[in-house]
Amino acid sequence: MAAPATKINFLIFWLVLFLFDDSEFSRIRCDIRAITIKLRCDIRAITIKLRCDIRAITIKLRCDIRAITIKILCDIKAITIKLRCDIRAITIKLRCDIRAITIKLRFRCTLFPYVG
Repeated sequence: MAAPATKINFLIFWLVLFLFDDSEFSRIRCDIRAITIKLRCDIRAITIKLRCDIRAITIKLRCDIRAITIKILCDIKAITIKLRCDIRAITIKLRCDIRAITIKLRFRCTLFPYVG
């Protein structure tokens, strides 16, 4: 009878060992899966964050370029308006000078018609 009891103890031992090892392996597998899923989620989160940062930087650069372009256009318009005003002022000044000279010449001609 010693032989069957030894066989039963041996089977129980291996059964317990198998169950323990299997549960341990299952736990390790779950841990590895959890770590893998966590890493995947972290990588996705980092990727999404990088994409958002790149989009934000791109939008910021576009806005900066637009702002610079608008500023340059405004500066060009201001310079153009200033040049137009300067040209008008010079033109008006020249007209006034020509009128003044003309009036002065006419005045001289009326006062001194025979002065050569």
